[in-house]
Amino acid sequence: MASEAATLRTPLQAVAALVVRHWLSGWRVGRLTLDLPDGSRWTFGDADSDRRVGLAVSDWRFFSRLLARSDIGLGESYMAGEWQCEDLVGLFRLIIANESIRRGGLVSSAGRIAGSKACDPGLPYRVDDGAVYCTTDECDQECALPATDCVTNPDDLSSPVGCTGLNLDGQAGTVLQIFADTDGDGVFDKFDDCPHVPNPDQLDSDHDGLGDACDPSAMCASFTPNEPAQAPVAAAACQKAIGSAARTLLKTQLAAEEKCLERIAGGKLSGDATALCRGLPTGPGAPGDAATAAKIAKAVTKFQTTVAPKCPDPVIGQLQACGANGSALTTCVAARVKDVTSRLTSLVYGNVTTISDPAVLACQKALGKAAATEITKVATAIGGCLDKTNAKQSGGDLQATCLGACAAVGPTAATDVVTSKAIEKAAAKASSMLQATCPTNALAPLRMCGASSATDAADCLRCFGFGQVSNLIDDTY
Repeated sequence: MASEAATLRTPLQAVAALVVRHWLSGWRVGRLTLDLPDGSRWTFGDADSDRRVGLAVSDWRFFSRLLARSDIGLGESYMAGEWQCEDLVGLFRLIIANESIRRGGLVSSAGRIAGSKACDPGLPYRVDDGAVYCTTDECDQECALPATDCVTNPDDLSSPVGCTGLNLDGQAGTVLQIFADTDGDGVFDKFDDCPHVPNPDQLDSDHDGLGDACDPSAMCASFTPNEPAQAPVAAAACQKAIGSAARTLLKTQLAAEEKCLERIAGGKLSGDATALCRGLPTGPGAPGDAATAAKIAKAVTKFQTTVAPKCPDPVIGQLQACGANGSALTTCVAARVKDVTSRLTSLVYGNVTTISDPAVLACQKALGKAAATEITKVATAIGGCLDKTNAKQSGGDLQATCLGACAAVGPTAATDVVTSKAIEKAAAKASSMLQATCPTNALAPLRMCGASSATDAADCLRCFGFGQVSNLIDDTY
């Protein structure tokens, strides 16, 4: 029941109601009914239309908000509970159909906020003071059950696909969405990795979900890798073969992608860097450059033929690798290597185009070489440690022994001295390459990790590479 204050109207609200009534007198398509706080009813439009929608207005402030802020006021009033409608989608479709009402300012033109899972095609939205207001049917935003943000579709209770619970009320329906941009950088808060610090580039060097502009440790995300499983004695040789073959595939595929990207940077190849040199980010999509695709396909075949003699399917089944047989193992390792190389080259080269400045081009080449050298040497050091431990069956904490962890200041050393020294040596060599070839004026245009110095760039490569090697180890060991 509405409060007494809500049902009484001020002189200003009375005037606003009359203006809105006059405004709505231009309603032509469909039938609109407004039930007012005093019990009276206004009707507009075609009395014979079967397209009907009703609003129950419970507070006279609805009219003053609508008059003052048009569609924004309509949304604010709805959120304040001053009016209700059982068919919001139908309401907005009728508003769109009534051109004179739309031109009068009740809503803006129909459209969609790209990628936001926020607004339905054909429904109205408006951007005002950095916020977007729109409606959407939660069941138009599919969600794979049983994820916590899913609700069951009432029209298909048996479906494994539900509706996205945008307003978290546990029920599927039509909701009003309001997206703000608090920091005014052009990225809505819901999708902004620094919602309170302007960063239109959304740069996130360590890929921890927190943008560099607001990340106290922008280059390194803290994490502890999963502990690899100790291979059974009978499967130790197979495990070693898988690890070695995976590292060879990594080195070969990375070299193929980088050569392709270097051709683009040097003006010898033109086109989209990802389409030509990396292929689709997920799935089997091969690079569009024929030479690059052929090298990668040959490397994947070599992985399979190298592993097969030492790894019959029953032996593979004893390991904790990502595939339970030879075919599945090849598929999943190839996918993981592709993910690692795509991420690393995206970090280092981005969507590279022709680089005309010789100093910048030299720095770009040095970044690629340093990244490839460091990641392959780190993978070799960690894999060698795990192979040695498996051969000796020495047990213990393999994560601490062979991998270590990653903290804000960089990777923390593995307890195995040989491994930790090899990783440190690889990092020092990469840093030396960059110090020699990438002064600030050459590094800045590349925007790699947002680094302002060769030291920053080296730190970023060290942390990022360690994380990617850890992911590869997780799938192969």
